[in-house]
Amino acid sequence: MAYWNTYFRIKSRYQPYGGWNNDKDQSAFQREARKILQREGWTIHPSEYGGRDSATKGLQDLYLHPQNFSGIIAEDEMPALQEAFSKAQIFQCYHVDVFCADSLCD
Repeated sequence: MAYWNTYFRIKSRYQPYGGWNNDKDQSAFQREARKILQREGWTIHPSEYGGRDSATKGLQDLYLHPQNFSGIIAEDEMPALQEAFSKAQIFQCYHVDVFCADSLCD
């Protein structure tokens, strides 16, 4: 199975140089991202000290930043994640970039 270094590009209410406008927007984003990934069988690793959550599933790992979810994803898992993210209400996944993950891709 091929694994790819993947970036799911995200649009949310997060401002690149200003952060979140308020705690409500941040909480809503975090709740929805967690819910979607858990429904897809991922384990959420909550952030510590105000950082960003991460999620794992087998050898796969995603860092959940409000501008992109990035990490190592199995090739056959990508369509399901794209479909799940397309149904999000609080954020939009507008593009996916994939790169070879060194020795993990064919």
